[in-house]
Amino acid sequence: MKKYVLLLFLGMINLSLIGQDAEVIVAKMLKSIDNCRSMEFDLETRERFGTAYSEGSGHLKLQVEPFKLYMKQQSPNAGIEILYNEGENNNKAIVNPPGPIKAINLSTNSGKMRKHNHYSILDIGFKNVANLIRKTKAEVGENFNNHFKLSETLDVEGNSCYLLVITFDELDYIEYTVPTDILLRDLADKKLLSEFKIMELNGITSYGKIKEGTQLQLPTRFTNRIELYINKSSYLPISQALFDDQGLFERYEYKNLIVNPAFKPDEFTPSFKEYSF
Repeated sequence: MKKYVLLLFLGMINLSLIGQDAEVIVAKMLKSIDNCRSMEFDLETRERFGTAYSEGSGHLKLQVEPFKLYMKQQSPNAGIEILYNEGENNNKAIVNPPGPIKAINLSTNSGKMRKHNHYSILDIGFKNVANLIRKTKAEVGENFNNHFKLSETLDVEGNSCYLLVITFDELDYIEYTVPTDILLRDLADKKLLSEFKIMELNGITSYGKIKEGTQLQLPTRFTNRIELYINKSSYLPISQALFDDQGLFERYEYKNLIVNPAFKPDEFTPSFKEYSF
């Protein structure tokens, strides 16, 4: 009898340690994201539009504050370069198509910039997933261990990673009346929901303003399942997959990631020697 009690007690200790480990890993991940001031990486994306998926890839350089971004697209439309500097060029991105076509200035929220993308280029990086995890962690409170599960260590393309899985019950949807004129992006940020998901659910075709009194259908949460592959060295979520009631909604993979590189003073300018602007 004492043997069975001891085994049960040890099992309870192991479960407790797993829960504590998940909290420790989440805390370290959020701290690493906060300490990430710049990055250089290859990004691969897979996003659902209707019942089909769109895939993309590119090489990027990013500075967090003030936000600066350089991207050379690899697919689709290989060779397109995008350069953005917060507070400069009327806050527009410079888009440089390959070939003889001249570079043009585009709003980061324009239809051309957002086509076949769930997010604006301003959302690239780890800040969105950090905000989502912080909100989720605060929401579940003492029930953290019921929703956050740390799996075995896995290898992701040569990177030793923790697999963190965050789950909830099936998504619910509510009716929401817009109380005052608001930009779609601001509404999504306020509710911490996917901007694209709001558009898809409500047949919205513009990224502009939603008028007061508009009736919308909104999901009660961003997602009901998140899978994060957290690099054991950097504690950054190098692979992020989010699911809804239809399956995979979006996946982002950060490859060949360099954290806090020292960029040259002109590296976010069109005249930088390695660019073709």
